[in-house]
Amino acid sequence: MKYKVGETIRLKSGTDDKVTDTLKVDELKVVGKGNSPCYIALNRGSTTIGTGIVSGFVVVPEKTFHLDVYTEMYVQVQDAKDLTAYTGAYKQKVKTVKNGWKQSQKKEERSVRKNFWIKRIQSLKRRRKS
Repeated sequence: MKYKVGETIRLKSGTDDKVTDTLKVDELKVVGKGNSPCYIALNRGSTTIGTGIVSGFVVVPEKTFHLDVYTEMYVQVQDAKDLTAYTGAYKQKVKTVKNGWKQSQKKEERSVRKNFWIKRIQSLKRRRKS
C-alpha cells in the first residue's frame, strides 16, 4: 500500500452507504504495516467498487466496528495444522468439522423453533383464560 506509518487514511465505501454504517470512524491512522496469511498471493481478490481490485487491507480493533454481529470469522481446525493443505487427509479433517457445525446449527434451529411455539401456545392459553 502507498500509505506510510503516521499517515491518516480517509475511508470511503464506494457506494451510497456511509462507512460509518459499519465503522465508528471514517479515518484511521497507520500505526504499522504487516502481512496476512489470508493473502498469500499478490492478487487479494476483486470487488464491485472502485477499480475492482483489492490492493490492500487494514486491521482494526473490534471496538472500531459499529455492528451487533460478526460478519466474518477465521477458524483453525484442531490437528489440521499437522496435515498438508488440500490433501485428501486435510480435506477429510475439515469436512468432518464442517459437518459437525451443520448438525449443531440444525439442532439450534430446531430448539429455537420449539421454544417459539412453546411460548406462543402459552401466550394463547393465557389470552384464552383472561
